[in-house]
Amino acid sequence: MTSDEGIKRWLDEWVYGCEDHDAYIQKYGEYYGSNMLNSLKCKPFYSAPVNYGDPHPSWDDNGVHTTLGIKYEDIEKIMEKEGIFHE
Repeated sequence: MTSDEGIKRWLDEWVYGCEDHDAYIQKYGEYYGSNMLNSLKCKPFYSAPVNYGDPHPSWDDNGVHTTLGIKYEDIEKIMEKEGIFHE
């Protein structure tokens, strides 16, 4: 069980001892290493675009998505590669 003094030391070092978020991230990277810090980054999650009745076309005449800039087949390939493609 952690003592009150131990909690106070931890708070002083990791909460109150960091000037801002950047200082906290810097300290975390120095303490645990950049590999650990990088492992906490969000992983990309791809999904196919959905049209909920938007009157503007989502695909141009060449079959390229007007926002993403890639074809639907390419979206499927990315999702399949990431193991998230479902028919």
